[in-house]
Amino acid sequence: MSGLFLLLFLVHLSFFMSGLFLLLFLVQCAKKGDIVGKVGDEVVTREEYEKVLKNQFQKNDLSEISLEDKKKTLNELLEFRLKIIKAKQLGYEKEENVLRTYFEIRGYDIKGVAVLIGFNNAQYVKAKRSKEEAEKLASEVVQQLKDGADAEEIAVKYSDDPTAKTRKGVLDPYRAGMFDIAVDKALMNAGENSVVGPVVTDKAIFIVKVNEKRKKAGYADFDQEKERLKKELFQRNYRNEGNKTVKAWKKGPNPQDNQFSEDQRAVKLARIDGEEFSVGQFIDQFRGRFHKFYQRYQDTTQVKKALENQINYYAWIITARKKGLEKNPDIVKEIKRLTEHKLAELLEKHQVREKVSFTEDELQAYYQANKEKYIDPRKIQIWEIAVKDEALAKRITRMAKRNKAKFEDLAKKYTEKKGRKSRGGYLGYQTDRSALGEMMKKAFDAGPNKIIGPMQYGIFYYILKTGDFKPRRQKSLKEVRTLVEAAVKRDHGNKIRKAMMDELHQKYPFWINEKLLEKMS
Repeated sequence: MSGLFLLLFLVHLSFFMSGLFLLLFLVQCAKKGDIVGKVGDEVVTREEYEKVLKNQFQKNDLSEISLEDKKKTLNELLEFRLKIIKAKQLGYEKEENVLRTYFEIRGYDIKGVAVLIGFNNAQYVKAKRSKEEAEKLASEVVQQLKDGADAEEIAVKYSDDPTAKTRKGVLDPYRAGMFDIAVDKALMNAGENSVVGPVVTDKAIFIVKVNEKRKKAGYADFDQEKERLKKELFQRNYRNEGNKTVKAWKKGPNPQDNQFSEDQRAVKLARIDGEEFSVGQFIDQFRGRFHKFYQRYQDTTQVKKALENQINYYAWIITARKKGLEKNPDIVKEIKRLTEHKLAELLEKHQVREKVSFTEDELQAYYQANKEKYIDPRKIQIWEIAVKDEALAKRITRMAKRNKAKFEDLAKKYTEKKGRKSRGGYLGYQTDRSALGEMMKKAFDAGPNKIIGPMQYGIFYYILKTGDFKPRRQKSLKEVRTLVEAAVKRDHGNKIRKAMMDELHQKYPFWINEKLLEKMS
């Protein structure tokens, strides 16, 4: 971690530590009857627990949730707290700070549609499928959205969110921390009319169709402050000493990041709010990979661009600190919650994913034992025309059957679904799991090069044209190697994670307030 990052982190910490300590003090000093569970020094309060229960069981009153389900949810919360204990022991608190992401995402009004894919043991949305099956389904959903499928219809059909049937996945607006910090970060980089995801987390797999993304007027001063800071940023040093430093380093036969001397690392590149940014700090941001990318930074323009991206982080912290926003009790609580989730992510990254390894033989064995998972389903080309008037649909069907070649022209003229006209109703190759639902069975039954319809589905009457047909087939290992590698890594990761958690369970037993749980039931 860079010196500047640590300095800013500590300064930032000192400004809101009093509020954070107050929050922690209140939690620790809560009446024992307000604490539902405890592991080590980490506690689950009744307020937090009830909030999670209401989110998981949205259709039930708390008194209607079984004691078994309540205990299961509490155990999941304590498991999460156990990860926080381990992450803090390993020093991950200082590796990341979520303040930038939090304030950036709060600076936008984002509207869209969310599809939540659940799986067994998901913390947020559960469903009767494995995580691997959920990832596969999520990829199919993303592709359908990118192909122009109606996002609300997709949400109703696929989302495991209990409110999807009534709210159709609509986010109006999206709020920071609503799902997961990984979703927040993905949305920060997303543009309007884009599809974000699948974002795979332990809570669920998240997909968001972004319809609108607008900067909030009240956050304009954040941008102004950032620009003021950036004006202080770039010094002449890079054009002379900084440039000389990199040139001297790259003359070596096989330059590596750790071959910069202390004097070379100390050369100053930039300044932000009085604090200087050095060659060493710039290189450290690449986490040992600068030697792979340094060719991109042969001129001042490229380095300036890279520095701007890095310095945004510090600009956000400094600006938020000056405005005193991190002292706000609600923000203190929200940052604490987001930070805990980030700590859990770092624990997963460093103690599980980075420790996974496998052999080619293991890869081959997994593929042979699970070939049924890697089937390319039957598919057929589809063009559609969708209208709301039944009489019009029948008339279009007659015209299409008289001249199949004119189908695309008819679609451009008549179809009433957004985004379909310009493509002449072309949907590409569709499978049995298409958003067209039961209509696909009729399409497959009809076979290639046929006109089908009209068929009522939802608010539309559909006329379909079929094209080329591709039968079901077994995919080779070469085709699915990435998926197989991911599955093997996941299996190995599960074993590593279980061993770590078993060890933590031995060291930190759970305490559960049984009387309070029974009272709540």
